[in-house]
Amino acid sequence: MWDSLDSLVPLSALVWVFPIIFLIHDGEELLTQPRWKQIIQSRPARLARRRWLWRPWMQLFDIPRSRLAAAVAFIFAIVVIVTLRTISALRAGENLRLFTIVVTMLLLNAFTHIVHALLTRRCPPGAATSVLVLLPYCAYTLHRLSLSGKGMATIDGHVLGLAAIALLATVAAAHLFARIVAP
Repeated sequence: MWDSLDSLVPLSALVWVFPIIFLIHDGEELLTQPRWKQIIQSRPARLARRRWLWRPWMQLFDIPRSRLAAAVAFIFAIVVIVTLRTISALRAGENLRLFTIVVTMLLLNAFTHIVHALLTRRCPPGAATSVLVLLPYCAYTLHRLSLSGKGMATIDGHVLGLAAIALLATVAAAHLFARIVAP
């Protein structure tokens, strides 16, 4: 299915487009966060019945937009550093395991948005770009990394576990940074 595309798109192009993909996705989150906060706050009866489901999301989206933007900026800085390191590794013929893990982190992030949308039966911030942008990009990039022999051959439980821990740690560090710079 992807054979004709493989010859047209160099792996370096997929690496360079990574920060753009991140900005599209997190831009959607920044733009739709206030509307989502209003939706959540306008449904108190429904929320009471599903408190276990909504409470974590209410706390996550009950932060000022400036703090969310600071967290996004922190993560974007990491994305740029990883992108530059990956391009350097690609030119030197080194392995791309770090990039494989980071793309897997993005894929896991997409799944969290999709599961959130399924559970709430709404379109929360990040869900649209998760389906339309992140899933196709991550699937194709992981496919290309596997073909190149420089990434990890398969995404197994170890890679998923490492990516999940790295994702949680990155998000926690970003929100800690955001609390410091945008109180």
